[in-house]
Amino acid sequence: MEKPNIPIWKGALFLSFFLILFLGAAETSLRISSVWTPKFDYKRWHKENVALNSYGLRDREYSLEKPEGVFRILILGDSMTFGHGINRLENTFPKLLERSLNENSPLTRFEVINASGPGWGSDTELYFLYESGMAFDPDMVIVSYFFNDIPVPSFFDCSGSELDLAKSSEKINAFLNKSLLYSFLKQRVNRFLEKYWGKAAYADCLKELYETRGWEMARIYLDSIWIACKIKGIKLMLAPIPALEKLAGDYPFMEPEKKLKGYCEGRQIEYIDIFNKGFKGKDESELWIDPSDRHINELGAEIVAKTIYNKLAPLKDYGHLRFLSKVFPEKPLLNKEKICVELEKNFSDLESGHEFVFAIEDAGKNKSSAPAEFRAYKGSDGFHFQNTEFPGQDKLFSHLVLDSKGRLLKNEKQALDPISGSIKEWSKVSFEEEGYIFSHGKGAVNGINLESNRRETKIKFVFKYTKLPNGANLELEDGKIFLDPKFMEKQFFQETYSDIPTSDELADLMLYMAYFGWSGYVNQLADAVIKHKPTPAYLRSVTRFYMALNDNKKVNAILIDKPAIVKKFITHGSESINSRENQDEPDIISLVSRM
Repeated sequence: MEKPNIPIWKGALFLSFFLILFLGAAETSLRISSVWTPKFDYKRWHKENVALNSYGLRDREYSLEKPEGVFRILILGDSMTFGHGINRLENTFPKLLERSLNENSPLTRFEVINASGPGWGSDTELYFLYESGMAFDPDMVIVSYFFNDIPVPSFFDCSGSELDLAKSSEKINAFLNKSLLYSFLKQRVNRFLEKYWGKAAYADCLKELYETRGWEMARIYLDSIWIACKIKGIKLMLAPIPALEKLAGDYPFMEPEKKLKGYCEGRQIEYIDIFNKGFKGKDESELWIDPSDRHINELGAEIVAKTIYNKLAPLKDYGHLRFLSKVFPEKPLLNKEKICVELEKNFSDLESGHEFVFAIEDAGKNKSSAPAEFRAYKGSDGFHFQNTEFPGQDKLFSHLVLDSKGRLLKNEKQALDPISGSIKEWSKVSFEEEGYIFSHGKGAVNGINLESNRRETKIKFVFKYTKLPNGANLELEDGKIFLDPKFMEKQFFQETYSDIPTSDELADLMLYMAYFGWSGYVNQLADAVIKHKPTPAYLRSVTRFYMALNDNKKVNAILIDKPAIVKKFITHGSESINSRENQDEPDIISLVSRM
């Protein structure tokens, strides 16, 4: 018996029909079962649930003028802080924190402003702080850091993004990604490739970023936030939100956590450990929006808010918190040390013109037999707070002046010889002419106060934001543009500018960053230039930079490797490079740290 001769086109049509039927059945099964949940539709969610205030923030309206009796907290963050996937504003963690702080808090009212946005990084947060954030007159800034807030430097070669199963246009891929079956298969294939074929996972690439100069770039943005808060007397805390990865097992971000903790210790920034105190040991699947979208859900937001609240709860016991937060460091306030409690009790007397004096116990060795004490009084120019201690071999004296609203007018610290009273070293911040004048100097040496021994550094900080047609400029120092590390990466590696700076100009940019305290980034940038962009102009910039720092070892290394490019330039020297007069002078970061 002969087999029927079925035309090829009919066979193909028959197979296509059953393939479509099978795929349709698989798609339907996934949609009605719990095997695979629907992919989160961000655009639809945003349209239905997000409303922004007049400052572009997902929060209610706040007046720039801070109401009497209010302690204002500004939280900087990205989509985790924004509340990506959380329908109601009230359930985002900044609003949960605000609600908790104001419960049973008769002495102080708290405002917690959610200054965040989808896709924000540490650079975006810095720019917002200078543009609008400082205008809210915050008493405290909390950086709600997430591990992908780190910038990506040029030539970083690691991509942990999900691979599409077929090479198609963006529109076709967008259509395919709406299918649960396609998303299911895509997720399984990517996990298989990561496990058996060496494809980099997203977490692996993020961890690797922290071993590159990307971490040094992130430090620059964080430093620029820290400097503004330090000079203005604003409390700063860092509260990293954990990644929802292996919370009960081998958490992949312990090394980045250590880097952040180490950074905070070096800058004396209070670190809120949300991972260990809130997320460790939890089931991450209970805390995310969707398996394909691991933003924290409402439960995750509750844990973040509770962890931060547990840290800040002692502040509810102060009725004059906006003043006390500038007088005392975080730890004495949070521990409710006796001096903090006593000043709070007697603050109303200060407002009435009475003086407050508190003897400091265990204030160190007292060579002069003078008492170690804390004094507070109200003068014609505001509230004065003076502190005298004797740690080590010096007498330390500090004098803080705040206006009637708790804003900083002057902050001065002196290290004096305990016997002669000669000033050995001083740091001072004073507010004048729309800026903060910071000065630091050294005076007496071995009790001898010679004019030749006096050295002073003076800087005017303005923390200014200027909108430009194609971006924005920041100024930390008056008249000096902030050198954004992303701008430096473009200058050296992308050549997108019509006016290419000269070798001297590029070297001056690098030198200024080192002078500010960011030599870690600049040195790694110079290494990348030598490795990836060893053109004559760029090599000369790097060489001039090292010459200005008197780093002969690195200059000689470039000479040995690229003698033909830089030998003539080295022979003739460099007259235009701006070299610091005193190479032993501390950088700006180090000087501000002493305040």
